[in-house]
Amino acid sequence: DVGARSGDKTVIGVDGTPADTVKADQLHVQLKEVDGKVRRLLRTLGITQIDADAMTRLIKATPPSKRASIIAFVKRLQTLLAERATVAAEHEQVQSQIDEQVKASVIEITTEIYGGTEVRFGQRSVAVTVKTPPSAYFFSDEEIRSRALN
Repeated sequence: DVGARSGDKTVIGVDGTPADTVKADQLHVQLKEVDGKVRRLLRTLGITQIDADAMTRLIKATPPSKRASIIAFVKRLQTLLAERATVAAEHEQVQSQIDEQVKASVIEITTEIYGGTEVRFGQRSVAVTVKTPPSAYFFSDEEIRSRALN
């Protein structure tokens, strides 16, 4: 049987391969770090959003004695934005692989399933609230579905 007769929560599910999920998590952390650096740099420059015209005006409005440092900050911002685009593309690619793995999965439970069991497919889940006969769970039309195995 799957789940606990007492109704305690039991989680079963599928996700991407361990290597893919670790990679996706690492890339997500990298994205947050780069986003933080970009926000700090924007605050340093005194602007709230990335706008080429605003940066050009900022450089022109800066006294010549301080212009080199502002230009260095703007170049650093460009480097960070390029890094973010690269990391975001890689994260999207790995997450797409995980999504495909999850969508192709089927969980077959050949015994009764007790209420309190959570069936997970990647980040999505469905709760089994009552005792259920043996069932197969699969992903279809962007939601988790089930069918009886008998």
